[in-house]
Amino acid sequence: MIFPATQEISNYFTMREIKHTIGETDTTSYVEAGFNGKVVKGVIVRFFSSSDHYDIAVRVGNFGGATVPPERREEMLEVLNSLNCRFRFIKFCIINGDTISVEYDLGQS
Repeated sequence: MIFPATQEISNYFTMREIKHTIGETDTTSYVEAGFNGKVVKGVIVRFFSSSDHYDIAVRVGNFGGATVPPERREEMLEVLNSLNCRFRFIKFCIINGDTISVEYDLGQS
């Protein structure tokens, strides 16, 4: 089932001609879009919803396929922890052992 918040994001992207995909799992629906920046290529942004109450979870990852080498993991964890202290509602983390992810959960309205 495609939840209302996900559908609204997809409609907005379609109206703005932003390339994206919309999909669903057993418990969520999602919109996924990618973009390139000046410094990084291939950033992927995913918007997830799991109810009819306009909940949204945002996940930003890939960052052009950049990974954290094992010898720099400790240093990167310190940097991410510093960012977590500065930005109250955004979580910076390493997933799958070597990939940086940014997570943000919007409350239900």
